[in-house]
Amino acid sequence: MTLDGLSLYYEVSEELYVATRATTSEMFASPQPLAQLSSAALDNSPSLSPDDLTLYFSSTRNGSPQLFRATRATPTDPFGAPTLVPELASVGVIDAYETRDEVFYTENLSTIVTIWRATSNFTVVTKVSELSGPAGIDGWPTLTPDLTTIYFESFRNGMTSIYMARRGAPGLPFGPVELSPFGFAGAQNADPEMSRDGRTFLFSSDHSGNPDLYMMTRECL
Repeated sequence: MTLDGLSLYYEVSEELYVATRATTSEMFASPQPLAQLSSAALDNSPSLSPDDLTLYFSSTRNGSPQLFRATRATPTDPFGAPTLVPELASVGVIDAYETRDEVFYTENLSTIVTIWRATSNFTVVTKVSELSGPAGIDGWPTLTPDLTTIYFESFRNGMTSIYMARRGAPGLPFGPVELSPFGFAGAQNADPEMSRDGRTFLFSSDHSGNPDLYMMTRECL
């Protein structure tokens, strides 16, 4: 979701879409495909940079999942042609979330899915091992505006749910992992995204029988 809350980027059946609205009190209009970013392969997990000028997404257009990004000059311009993030070209990246100084991303190596952290220029990468669960499927991170709480998707206790962990300040390790309050009991809950202002939380769930996108809002932090 963009900073102003008026545009929402997401995937439908492994294709990238955007939905817009005139004000935050209105419903989103019908989604439109992002033709300039699409390919015949699988394109998914779109995520905006903090300034709304870069869109990261995962694509199999080169065969295996890799991280791509597209940029634009202003938040109202269309995105240009996507390019591969070369620093991570050798690993299977299926999601990325950029903060002011870091990029958290999800690496998929066969049956092991883990969260990694990189500096903004991708020169230093570190596994966020304190978030890894026993099943080895942890990813799709998103953070609160102060960067002290992380939410992520994890397969634990036989279900996919949204978990969370806290830290004292940006750059420090995260503390114990716990189940977050987001999601429906007894359902598969995944794909968390916290808006940059911390007032909107989005996630997918099969609560109704099929995977749908859900949004929760609050007036103040």
